[in-house]
Amino acid sequence: CEALCGLACDAHESVLSESNVVGAVIETMRLHVDSPRVQERALGILQNLSMRSAASKVAIASAHGIEMIVASIRENMTCAEVLERAFTALWSLAVLDGNQERIVAADGISILVNAMMASISFLAVQKQACGCLCTLSSDPKCKRLIKEHGGMDAIVFAMWAHLNSETLLVEACRALSSLAVLSDVHGADGP
Repeated sequence: CEALCGLACDAHESVLSESNVVGAVIETMRLHVDSPRVQERALGILQNLSMRSAASKVAIASAHGIEMIVASIRENMTCAEVLERAFTALWSLAVLDGNQERIVAADGISILVNAMMASISFLAVQKQACGCLCTLSSDPKCKRLIKEHGGMDAIVFAMWAHLNSETLLVEACRALSSLAVLSDVHGADGP
């Protein structure tokens, strides 16, 4: 996995697609979902790939990577390293509207909020989770689900737990600000 992680950072995109790195990584995750070490490394690869381009984000989603990331969170909810990588990857993937729909379909918002609450003492996890929730909240359906699943409370708890972390507080405030904005002119998502 270390070599693949380096490859995911450095290789030209055509090499990555031709060698089906995404498929191999997702299958590895599926076969070893209960291994935090394997999950952390594999998520690192998906994280790096997802940050390369929109095409990479689509490729990960098309290979059921979002569903696998959510499964990894569910199975490794007590492992901060896995959660940090998973939330970073989801944050990157969530910038595409179609991927937000996949996150919702995989019950990703509920799982993300639950994992935030289970790992409240881990600063890096909370920062990435707040960023992910902020990005997801750009979609009205996601915004509603975040609120319904206690996402606003999870963000506030993260703020209280990490009052001395400016970077976390910035992400948390961005997320709360985005969640406070009405989703449409009719106020369907209002108070």
